[in-house]
Amino acid sequence: MLAHAEKAAREVGLSNIETRVMDAGKLNFEENSFNAVICRMALMLFGNPLTALTEMHRVIKLGGKVAVMVCSSADRNPLHGLPLQIARRNGDIPAPGHDKPGLFTLGDSERLEDLFRKVGFRSVASESSNFHRKYVSLQDAITSIKSSGGAALL
Repeated sequence: MLAHAEKAAREVGLSNIETRVMDAGKLNFEENSFNAVICRMALMLFGNPLTALTEMHRVIKLGGKVAVMVCSSADRNPLHGLPLQIARRNGDIPAPGHDKPGLFTLGDSERLEDLFRKVGFRSVASESSNFHRKYVSLQDAITSIKSSGGAALL
């Protein structure tokens, strides 16, 4: 993923991009280092999202922005929600609790906003957006689900 990001940056002429692997709960950066922090489709999968948000708050400059993108509820995400529901039902696998990592654990906007406020963010807002995928065939959809690591999200 990092190699892809570096390649994409080079292809559009960006030279001030650096990628690193590190623990989201212990960011290896000085306080007040960034104007913006973006976390796309990962916060809900962290073992401790509150710790990760605390670190984001620590490294963001005064007046900076933190944006996260998470899935809402399973019923609003049938591409992943329906296969997970079927797998859990047929495999007798319980859904993760609110305190466990999982694709839909931060889907409640009030819960997500509360996490931001707990670590000290002041102006907190969330918005919902729809994302639609269209596939040429059922096989293309199944291939996409398999390649996205869907089975790991149980």
